[in-house]
Amino acid sequence: MNRFKCPACGRNQYTSKDEAEGCIYCVYKGQLELMDPADVEKTGEEVDEQLINLQIPLEHFTGDEWEIICPACRSYICYLEDVETINLEYRQFCGACGQKLNWESEVEHDA
Repeated sequence: MNRFKCPACGRNQYTSKDEAEGCIYCVYKGQLELMDPADVEKTGEEVDEQLINLQIPLEHFTGDEWEIICPACRSYICYLEDVETINLEYRQFCGACGQKLNWESEVEHDA
């Protein structure tokens, strides 16, 4: 997974490609800046149980409806009602911070 930064708005985007252009957050259409690796995969005993829990998307009630949010940065991912109908294959990472999401576990309630 590669992390790219938009020179116009400064937000990060993630992709498996080696090059990226066009920001998904603003109107910038040019090349995005390749940043350091997004994360290093851990294996075996190196995996922290707390990190695993952080990967499970959270349910958050806005006062009007339930949203699914990133457990790391609390950014919106989708509406709870859409989880059954959207292709989660394209939502394996948070679009704002790059946190890997674990959709196989039940979604947790926001504390």
